[in-house]
Amino acid sequence: MGLFPEINEELTIKNVKRFFNPDKGSYWRVVEVSGILVSSPKADITGVSGSVKGNSQEDKNIKLNIYKTIIKAVEYAIDCCLPPSKEILTYRYIQRLSVWQTKQHLKLDSNDSYSKRDRSACLAFARTFEYSARVKYKIPYEYLSSFLTIEGN
Repeated sequence: MGLFPEINEELTIKNVKRFFNPDKGSYWRVVEVSGILVSSPKADITGVSGSVKGNSQEDKNIKLNIYKTIIKAVEYAIDCCLPPSKEILTYRYIQRLSVWQTKQHLKLDSNDSYSKRDRSACLAFARTFEYSARVKYKIPYEYLSSFLTIEGN
């Protein structure tokens, strides 16, 4: 093992695709929930001071802020990728185009060339998102999924 640990590329690619999956992906849940969390404060209807535990509105605002920061970190990570990866990530995973629509936008006629670019884009996103989320945006660890799956783990 060298200075940097080897990553398991297959698991990393799978994790990135799962993250962006429109049906069960973490990213789309964050986008959806960040819109749902914006609501009016709720008063304590019992009239008894302290009958509600904690400050639920403050907790919602903290969670909303973290979710919006995750969205910024994703946007920043994609923006930091080289143009071929950035295009695939944008068309396929953010705009949610099908593979053939993405291939049309990229003017690719071969499945093999698309697959190679898609793999490269997923790996580039994983590497840049790790930096973006943890270092630049300082998102708490418990809110993140780790994309870089280290060999042997």
